[in-house]
Amino acid sequence: MSRIKINRIKPPTVSLYNPDGEYMGEVNIFEFGDIRIQICEHKARGYYVKNKGEDVEINDDGSADWEGLSGFADVELKQVQKLYKARKENEFKPFNHGRKFNIDNDDE
Repeated sequence: MSRIKINRIKPPTVSLYNPDGEYMGEVNIFEFGDIRIQICEHKARGYYVKNKGEDVEINDDGSADWEGLSGFADVELKQVQKLYKARKENEFKPFNHGRKFNIDNDDE
């Protein structure tokens, strides 16, 4: 019998609003990243999300206040921290991905 089980994790979402304050929909962290890219590409202003009742502006360069996104944008970070802790406790060597990223290639 396997000790490994699939934990179904629903990605957290935030509510996205356009510059007129109109609700556009719920977005998860991956969709939020795509929205930020689009905002930067179009130099759009006035878009924001609501996280835990707080308005968090998305700047025209795609940046946002990460402290205002607590509980939404830090899920993956918390998982990586748990993984590093488990690796250390089980005496695994540190990660060495050996992979280089090319920011000019959309396929990577």
